Amino acid sequence: MDLEAGEAYWGDQHLEEAGKPAYKPKEEEVLARIKEIQKLPEVAAQLAKAAEYFQKLLRADTDFISQLRNYNKFIIIASPPRSGGTYCKKVLDQLNRSDHERTIPSYVGHDGFPVFRTDFFEFDQFYAGIWSNKVHSQIMTWAEFLVMNEFYYGPLGSKDQPEHVWVIKNIHLYRDFNFLDSLLGPAAHYIINLRPTIEVYYSILEKANLAGQEFSIDARESINIIRMIAIINRRFYNLNGWNVTHESFPLLLLNYLSYFHMRLAVDGIFGTTYQVANYGPRLKDFCANILQDYGVSQPVLEEFHYKKYDFSFSALSPRLLPAAVRRKYHKFDTNLQELYATGLQHFFGERMLK
Repeated sequence: MDLEAGEAYWGDQHLEEAGKPAYKPKEEEVLARIKEIQKLPEVAAQLAKAAEYFQKLLRADTDFISQLRNYNKFIIIASPPRSGGTYCKKVLDQLNRSDHERTIPSYVGHDGFPVFRTDFFEFDQFYAGIWSNKVHSQIMTWAEFLVMNEFYYGPLGSKDQPEHVWVIKNIHLYRDFNFLDSLLGPAAHYIINLRPTIEVYYSILEKANLAGQEFSIDARESINIIRMIAIINRRFYNLNGWNVTHESFPLLLLNYLSYFHMRLAVDGIFGTTYQVANYGPRLKDFCANILQDYGVSQPVLEEFHYKKYDFSFSALSPRLLPAAVRRKYHKFDTNLQELYATGLQHFFGERMLK
């Protein structure tokens, strides 16, 4: 799989480009091409299979779900942006057996696809939230995802086929973890990527080519999920006087990460098989151990280029974070490590006893 960890152009970024006015002529060309290829017999067969899988998922077909759980394993990488999830996806993807040589598109199982958005806000130009139920569209994208993976990696595992290992990385996983857990159950093995929040902040600046500049929250459309969460919180707490668009991005980032892990926690991540992958020089060894656990005796491992930031005033001025924000980041990171090390009940139980 031809992926460049850290610099890869992923599903969400393709969608960002597609939303720009300059993309309109290309969009019309793509739609015209889709109408043509839909007529091809092999494409029609794949679409029919996706429709079949959609119906099975929609009615919770017990035989189909049993096949998914009993003859397939799923490694699900729940990674916030800039936290090492792309590297894990790239390395662990060698667990996917491939029956034929194909170029694997970057969007297969990475961020943009499949969709985790059953409770999703649509926005108008003023960022007013409009509730939109996305249950059916999410289930349909899962059906399409399974068919797409069969096309590139070989058939689903079954009593007549070898066991199949699937690797999915998604920054939106927390938005409907309940769906995934109810679908895959014990067949899923989760990886939670953690990175110090201050490093995530500066890495986002660099990825958006804004190092040394005033950060704009609109620099990356996928980061607008942070604004969406802030809007939800504003409406929930009736904070009508709070202008989210003028909120400090460092604090919105903290809000987003808090919500990300809170949703995973309360939706049941601690009742599953999960491991924490800490961003840093040992991430390569972490992936090697996972591969060996799944029977890869001689894994192919590329170097993980861990960037260490110089947090001195001279190095980061004029974008040095205020001391109060850095303290919030440090406390959050410390609590998060303890939370995943001890589990939800112990974490809160200890605090209630103090």
